[in-house]
Amino acid sequence: MKVVFLDIDGVLQPFGRQERFKHIDEVPALCKMLNDERGIDFEFTAWCDRNSLACYDIASVYYDWDEASINFLHELLDETDALIVLSTDWREKGDDVMKGLLAIHDFARYWYGTTYYIPRDYSGNNPHLIGRMLPQQNEGLRDAYQSAMDSLHKKMNIHYDNEKNHDEWNHSYVDSRTVEIREYLDRHREITDYVVLDDLNLTSGNDGHDVITRNRFKMEDYEKALEIMAMHDGPFPLEPDMLTPELELFRKEYIYGKKDS
Repeated sequence: MKVVFLDIDGVLQPFGRQERFKHIDEVPALCKMLNDERGIDFEFTAWCDRNSLACYDIASVYYDWDEASINFLHELLDETDALIVLSTDWREKGDDVMKGLLAIHDFARYWYGTTYYIPRDYSGNNPHLIGRMLPQQNEGLRDAYQSAMDSLHKKMNIHYDNEKNHDEWNHSYVDSRTVEIREYLDRHREITDYVVLDDLNLTSGNDGHDVITRNRFKMEDYEKALEIMAMHDGPFPLEPDMLTPELELFRKEYIYGKKDS
C-alpha cells in the first residue's frame, strides 16, 4: 500500500499565478462542462451557486494548477501504484468537495483519504464566515484534538534545525502537518510506502520521506519521490511511548467512537 501525502499550494498551485481572475465570468459554463464530462457525483454548479468563493476555487484548479506538475503527479501515482492522502489545508473544505476538485484533473480516482481535520464552514457567501468551524462542532473537539496533537508533537521531539535544514527556497516549517501525517500512518498500518509532497520543510519527523517542492512539482521532485517510494521501509507505527493518554482519548472519543467527525 503506497500513498502520497499531498499539499496543493506550492506543489500543484504555484504562488502568484492568478489566471482564475481573468476567467471568473466563464466559471458557470465551466461548471456545466465539468458536470457533463467528469462523470462524478458532485454538482459543481450547485456548489458554486451556494458559495461565491467556491467559484474561485474551481477556477483556481482549472486555470492555475500547473500543467507540468499535474502530469508529473499522474506519472508518480501510476508508476508506483500509489493513492492520494490529502495533508493540505484545502482538505478542510470537506471530502466531497475535494474529491470534486481533484476530479477536474482526473485525480479523484486515486483518492484514499485525508489526515484528520476539523471541517470548516464554506457554505455561506459572507467572506467573514468562510473557514469557521461548522455550527454543530464544539470546543471539546477542538480542545481534544489540539491536546492530542500537542502531546504527540512533544513526544516526537520534531523541530526545525536551521543549520541542517536550511533551504534556499523555503525556510518555513510547519511541524503540525508532520504530526498529523505520523498520526495517520499509525492508524493506517496497511501503508508500507509513502512520500510527502509539500513546499514546507517537513524533514524533521518524516525520516527521509519528504520532498520539498519549490513552488511547483518538478522533474527533480518526481525523481526523488520515485526513489523514496522504492525504500520499502514501512509500515510506520508510532513508538508505544508516543501513544499519549491525550492521543488515545481523542481517538476513542472522536475517531473510533465517531462522536464527531
